[in-house]
Amino acid sequence: HTASSPLQDLFDNKTFIHPTQTSRLSSVNLLRALRSHFTETNVTIAPLATKTEEALKLIQHTDHIVFVLLDAFGMHLCEKLPTDHILRKHLVTSMTAVSPSTTACALTSVATAEFPGQHAIFGWNSYIAEKDTHTQILPFTNRFTGKPLEIPVSEVFPAPSWISVAPNSLTITNQEHLHGVYSSYFSSGECAGYQNFEDILSIVPKHIERHIGEKTFTYAYSPEPDHTQHGEGVTHPNVAQVCEHLTTIITELVEKLKPLGARSRISVIVTADHGHIDIDKANSVFLEPTDDIYKYLKTVFSVRRKEKRGEEKRGEESRKEKKSHLRQEPHTDPRIPFFTVREGMHQDFEIFFKEEYPQWHLVSIEEAENMKLFSDSEMSPVARKRAGDYFAFSRTKGIFSPQGDKMETAVGMHGGFLPEEMLVPLVIIPIPTK
Repeated sequence: HTASSPLQDLFDNKTFIHPTQTSRLSSVNLLRALRSHFTETNVTIAPLATKTEEALKLIQHTDHIVFVLLDAFGMHLCEKLPTDHILRKHLVTSMTAVSPSTTACALTSVATAEFPGQHAIFGWNSYIAEKDTHTQILPFTNRFTGKPLEIPVSEVFPAPSWISVAPNSLTITNQEHLHGVYSSYFSSGECAGYQNFEDILSIVPKHIERHIGEKTFTYAYSPEPDHTQHGEGVTHPNVAQVCEHLTTIITELVEKLKPLGARSRISVIVTADHGHIDIDKANSVFLEPTDDIYKYLKTVFSVRRKEKRGEEKRGEESRKEKKSHLRQEPHTDPRIPFFTVREGMHQDFEIFFKEEYPQWHLVSIEEAENMKLFSDSEMSPVARKRAGDYFAFSRTKGIFSPQGDKMETAVGMHGGFLPEEMLVPLVIIPIPTK
């Protein structure tokens, strides 16, 4: 597939950042080091074992790790902070995010210490191909109906969470997500919810104090500054204010941990799942239900209703409902949409796509696997099936938005390969022992 050649050129000239083939640490290297530190898992996982060992050296003398993930706090924001701010003073390096550079993929990589090509979650709108079901994966709902999924959690998330078996782990997230299916998968251990992110200032020290003399892993998630960037854009003054507020909280957290530092070795790690960009609306595609692209996409049942034999629903309303459940959309996220194509129509789809969307380029999933875009090794069978047949990218900051996703009003987005999307900070703040 010659369509992959423009992509490789963009990696080679540094316009794009490759998720696995750079000299930088990957966020997965750090996560594998953490998994090894807390569960004694072997870190010699080719071909990134050396980088994982480098990451392990940064944390190996620490008993208590507080892992703070600020959603979409990419290097594009970290580098704007004054040099005397705590997150700049303790910046160790930049890391590459996973691809697609989006929250559902990245958080599942946090949970599993694996790339999306292994854990098989490719975006907010994940297609569970083996069940012919389109999902919104973090709420654990059907993408089109909004109803809870009726698929076993272990089948949706085939890769196990290391956090759920790490000793003395604590997961801290916003209260509304605390008891959700995804949170339960992420950590079956102790969990705590907050009304405001400042609540971590009391939650974290109490947890560590209860386990002095042991190891603890404390994970705290903030949905900011992602939320503000989606709604108002990367350069909006409110984004800078949010970052200043988060920096203040982390500074206060470090101060509150100092009394415990004399009794145990503690480090606070701050990083992000991905970066962010402002959407280029002029080079974006907003699909309509009647667009010709749908002629080429495989149609699947988005809902599997359980009906007793002889109890078929009748009437015009039922027929309309059933028809609405026969659909296929580009899946994952709008910066690099994935496509599952009807059998025998792949060549026609390639020709159509090139003519219809000249600003966008198709890459076969086979070629993506050869380029190691979604994993540092061969993709797992379930991930390979869920990825479908192709994904598309644009050199611009445009998005490719399916019908009904209402992305016309969004200002910011992420998911692609641009440095602003792919580079995240690794901040390590050791708590003084005296």
